[in-house]
Amino acid sequence: GFALTVKARQWKRAKDEMRKKYESLQSTAELSKKFVYFPLHIQPECTTSAMGDVFVDQILALDIVSFSLPDDWIIYVKENPGQWRGPRMHAGRFNGYYDEIVQRKNVRLVPVATSTYDLIRNAQAVASITGTACWEAVLRGKPALVFGHVWHMYCDGMFRIDGEASAREAFAKIKNGYKPDTQKVLNYLATLDRISFRGFHSERWKKGLGIEISEQETSKNIADAFYEELTFEQ
Repeated sequence: GFALTVKARQWKRAKDEMRKKYESLQSTAELSKKFVYFPLHIQPECTTSAMGDVFVDQILALDIVSFSLPDDWIIYVKENPGQWRGPRMHAGRFNGYYDEIVQRKNVRLVPVATSTYDLIRNAQAVASITGTACWEAVLRGKPALVFGHVWHMYCDGMFRIDGEASAREAFAKIKNGYKPDTQKVLNYLATLDRISFRGFHSERWKKGLGIEISEQETSKNIADAFYEELTFEQ
């Protein structure tokens, strides 16, 4: 117990230092500028460590956006405040992480209190590895750049980015006025509803989502879905 208490204090000290460093480098977002909103993921977490593939390194994705950005645009990066709260989250950022980010001339750190929805509404586009902000952007008529593998990556308005070439192509379209097609987004949701099933992968999420089915029903739904997919004939 004593050893864990000592470790917890060390981790808290490390996270507090990360937060203070971030706040020393941040600047207020000027929403009148042309910008891309880039919210950081909490790390370590499966949204980057598995679903992000090589873009588990979020700075790699940020570099691609930075190098591909139109000349008069900037990038607003916002940290997830959970990075400074959760246990062992100090392991998700190396020393100098925020200094590394602001070295790019067209990148700014904005306060975590800045409204995500204000940033989405005023951005030319949103970029993330697999983040919900991309989905929220498309639902608000804004294009999004997705680097990882996530359920909404094939929806209209989502640009799948694997390098500088695909990012430049996306920005060329966005600069020329590209917007998600609302009807295609609705069609995507309707299709998703038809092919999905109710279930949960842990009791923690079952309670939070208010899903009133048993583990046995969930297991059957998953098995039936796999069976249907594996035996489907064109």
